[in-house]
Amino acid sequence: MDKKLPQKKMSLSQFLTMSEVQNKVQKILQARSRQFLASLLSLASQEKALLECEYNSLLYACMKASALDLPLGNELGFIYVVPYRVEGKTLAQLQIGYKGLIQLCLRSGQFRKINVVDVREGELKKWNPLTEEFEMDFLPEREKRPIVGYVAFFETVNGFSKYLYETKEKLLEHGKKFSKTFDNPKAPWQVFTDEMCRKTVLKKILSKWAPVSVELVEAIKVDQGIVKLQEHETLEGVVLTEVEYPDNPLNDNKGGAK
Repeated sequence: MDKKLPQKKMSLSQFLTMSEVQNKVQKILQARSRQFLASLLSLASQEKALLECEYNSLLYACMKASALDLPLGNELGFIYVVPYRVEGKTLAQLQIGYKGLIQLCLRSGQFRKINVVDVREGELKKWNPLTEEFEMDFLPEREKRPIVGYVAFFETVNGFSKYLYETKEKLLEHGKKFSKTFDNPKAPWQVFTDEMCRKTVLKKILSKWAPVSVELVEAIKVDQGIVKLQEHETLEGVVLTEVEYPDNPLNDNKGGAK
């Protein structure tokens, strides 16, 4: 008797042409569905490791990013989609970049100013966590100096403002505590260290002090999560989502900044 050959895995492009998938994408993303499918294929061609993910997981993660109107593409810095091994399966994990958080804040119309910058050795002059008195001098040829910390700042349209400064060492400790894949050489904390530090200090200040918008709440909720379901839409058009956090079991998305 001939041995049965192993069944070849369906390609991602074949999966995306299935009527069930097309209907799901059309239902949630509507006019953006065609562009979304092209962007997803482009992302997978650039990040080959994503082809090892279960296709439904990859689809849900990317749909959530698109539902938040954040462009796909890890190199852009708005979102990161990375493969993650969970109980023998490879799933797609969605991480929101600091550029994505800034985009959502500006889109809400509630912010006059928002930014996050690195602080180089010798630039920090004063930081009082109680009064939030912060002073720094931007030195010439600062790019040649090592980064010692990051400062996030926002001001709302009604004049409310906040600063938060944290050392790079403390931010890396935060990443190690809340990400099981921190030491993986292909993980965002290793590949995009600067961007992850900026995101972390910005996420902390926004989680605790920023005006609440539906999109920002959703973005913080899905950050570092495995998107499981996308079935319902709010009046604002944001898809509500069920999320699991295998990489972040302590879940720093709850209760604001840690």
